[in-house]
Amino acid sequence: MKYIFMLLLSISVLFSKALVYEISDEKGKFYIGGTIHVLRATDYPLPLEYNKVFNKSNIIVFETDIEKLDSFSSQREFLKSMSYKDSKNLENYLSQGSIDQLKLYCKNNNLSYKSMKKFKVSLAVLNIMMNEMQKVGVSGNGIDKHYFVMAKEKNKKISYLESVQKQIKILSSMGEGKEDAYLIESLKEAYSLNEDIVKLIKAFKNADVKVLEEFLLADSIVDDKKMYKDLIIDRNKAWVEKLVIYTTNSDIEFVLVGAMHLIGKDSILLMLKNKGFKVKQVKF
Repeated sequence: MKYIFMLLLSISVLFSKALVYEISDEKGKFYIGGTIHVLRATDYPLPLEYNKVFNKSNIIVFETDIEKLDSFSSQREFLKSMSYKDSKNLENYLSQGSIDQLKLYCKNNNLSYKSMKKFKVSLAVLNIMMNEMQKVGVSGNGIDKHYFVMAKEKNKKISYLESVQKQIKILSSMGEGKEDAYLIESLKEAYSLNEDIVKLIKAFKNADVKVLEEFLLADSIVDDKKMYKDLIIDRNKAWVEKLVIYTTNSDIEFVLVGAMHLIGKDSILLMLKNKGFKVKQVKF
């Protein structure tokens, strides 16, 4: 299970073929692009297709309201939902072996175990993920945030597929009931992160969707069907119901979602195809 990469949905690279698609039917068209929620400074400039489609679109659609997500009130809500109440802490849900491994990780990485154990496993793993990302020069300013800022600057209309509260609820529930397995697997992934990033970079540079599916999806389906359903399938289905109306108006929408939503048998692209839409990769 690539838990860390399910959270990231993808990894930051320069694509030789951009994950940007034109969706059309007899009534009209819109565009959809795969994003990654973290980037390195060296990953810019982005592929030409992203900017070309962004410039020709008058409505930019994001997963959620990024500005609101970054607000103090949302961050407070986020922390509250991912922290234990009363006297409970993460140790109540972990085996002694897992507790020892988390203590060791915190010690080796200059992190406070006392603070970490107050968090639910979902936030503990997020902290581990961000700590490892920083080591390889990755920041939280991904493609979605990049275009959110640009959309604001250019006074483009902005829309969202789900509420901030929905995203917080999904994130806070990750690993629930499987705290031990979720933490241990995430720690294993953290230790091999550099190697995994190289594999993902190669797959993205080659636009090798098959490798991406094998790397990001195969274990997800086998190991944690509930998490995969909550994070990918259910959200894809809900989003598609909103996307299908985009060809019926005179606007041109550019929808930006995590790249993991665009690969595999449960992808948004396949769902749209099954509804009769034409899906064509954009190339300039």
